[in-house]
Amino acid sequence: MSQIIVHTLIFNSKKEFLLLKRALTEKVLPGFWDIPGGTLRRYEDPLLGAIRETKEEAGIKIRNLKLFAYTANVDSKKREQFTRLIFRADYASGKIKLTLKIMMIIVG
Repeated sequence: MSQIIVHTLIFNSKKEFLLLKRALTEKVLPGFWDIPGGTLRRYEDPLLGAIRETKEEAGIKIRNLKLFAYTANVDSKKREQFTRLIFRADYASGKIKLTLKIMMIIVG
C-alpha cells in the first residue's frame, strides 16, 4: 500500500514561517514541532490537499503553492510506502485558529 502525505511551509510578508507543535496525545510524533500537513484523501489533488490540511490545522488560507521538496520511504513493519510532498506557500488570509491539539510559533 502507498500513502501520500502533504506538508506546507508557509511564509508571511516578513518571511517568518509557521510551526505547529503536535499534542502529547497524538498517535504520530507526539510533542514534535512540524509544519501543517497530513495524508491525502483518496484521489485528492496534492495541492488541494495541502490547502485543505492547512485550513483544518491552522484555520488560514494560503496561496502561491510550489513544490519545495519531497521524500519517500518504505516502512517494512507496516508494509507501506510513504511519499511526502512539501510545498512552499504564502499566507493569504485568515486568523490562525489552532485546535487544542497544537500550539504555534512563528520563526523569523
